[in-house]
Amino acid sequence: MKYLIRLMVFVMVLSLSGIWKPDVALSQIDTRCYPVSQRQSEIGCYVLAYPRVRELPKGPLFWHLNTFSSRSAAEAVATSTSTVVESQGKVWLFTVAPEAWRAPRGQHVAQMGPLPIPRAEKYGFMFMEAVFPPGVKMMTHKHPGPEASYVLAGERCIETPTGVTRTRAGEGSVLPGDVTMSLRTTGSEMSRALVLILHDGTQPPASMVEDWKPSGLCQ
Repeated sequence: MKYLIRLMVFVMVLSLSGIWKPDVALSQIDTRCYPVSQRQSEIGCYVLAYPRVRELPKGPLFWHLNTFSSRSAAEAVATSTSTVVESQGKVWLFTVAPEAWRAPRGQHVAQMGPLPIPRAEKYGFMFMEAVFPPGVKMMTHKHPGPEASYVLAGERCIETPTGVTRTRAGEGSVLPGDVTMSLRTTGSEMSRALVLILHDGTQPPASMVEDWKPSGLCQ
């Protein structure tokens, strides 16, 4: 019993400190989010980068996704709100900037926004990749800032108290902060997605929600 209590406390500490602890919906699949340096399998949720910044550009902001032939090429055009990561066999430049912003080189893949960003003295940008087969369900949770996602392959469905957001390959979505959500991978193929959680840097990026249950709209 003491071991079980300690384990539950440990899991809660991980969740509140920024390591997202989803629920396991399919047997033998670990859906917790780990630093990408701890990757042990293609399947899973991995934190690609977690930079902090004190100032953001003015005006409505969007998350821009660009690909480059090399990391050095991406770093050469990075701004103060850009992050270079490697994911799904490509080099990405992630940039939070106004809608009209474009990198001088590279391929502009997508942009999601506008992002309803909270006022804060500093901001955290948690960039993740999530690769799961259909039917995987995440723990009900929320973020203190917007969550933007872009689906590279497969399908994802997010249920909130106000409805459902479905995205397929080549589509993106934005949900505001403090919205309770339950995510499930749907469709018939492996879901691959890139995710940004932009939040007040003094708060953890995610917290569990226990007083709301999804109605199963994402089945």
